[in-house]
Amino acid sequence: MLGAVTFLLFGFVATAGLRILQRVQLGHRELLILAFSLGAGVGVQAVPEFLNPLPEAVRLVFSSGITTGGIAAFALNAVLPSQRSWP
Repeated sequence: MLGAVTFLLFGFVATAGLRILQRVQLGHRELLILAFSLGAGVGVQAVPEFLNPLPEAVRLVFSSGITTGGIAAFALNAVLPSQRSWP
């Protein structure tokens, strides 16, 4: 019973997030950041062995998909230019 309620709760949260994303106009830069960070977060959760060659401290930080996706989004937002630098 508790598993079903938890499943529904996460479904509602995901649906609310998708509704928010539908209302926002995302450009190519924002879509790239979103896609990469989601992919990195899901990838770490799906294939945790990917982190095995890394040092223990790095594995500890990036072992959570939420942390990995958040750090990836933060880093890409800081690195990728927000506007075209050419005319």
